[in-house]
Amino acid sequence: MISDFYTETAYVVTRTLPGDFSTSTQTLSKTTIACAINPVSGNERIAGGKNSVYADYKLFCSDSVNLAEGKYIEWQSNTYNVVFVKDTFNMGHHKLAYLKAGEVK
Repeated sequence: MISDFYTETAYVVTRTLPGDFSTSTQTLSKTTIACAINPVSGNERIAGGKNSVYADYKLFCSDSVNLAEGKYIEWQSNTYNVVFVKDTFNMGHHKLAYLKAGEVK
């Protein structure tokens, strides 16, 4: 099973902006997840005539994890933007997410 390879622990960081859900200040919440994270090579995107790196890592986790583009992952003291999430093979079993190095703004 793919879940046997979830040997890493990371955090899903959700940012709530002022005004969202009647909040007056920005808040960050973290959820611990078990996952597998691997470096990605060769992922490039052409935009505006320039090649740019699309992702630095790919993450596999359970389908039950609340993960979507716009959230962040904290792993090994680094922060990564979630740039793409897919239900692999549309099986409802696990998710594949691409991560790009960045910071929570």
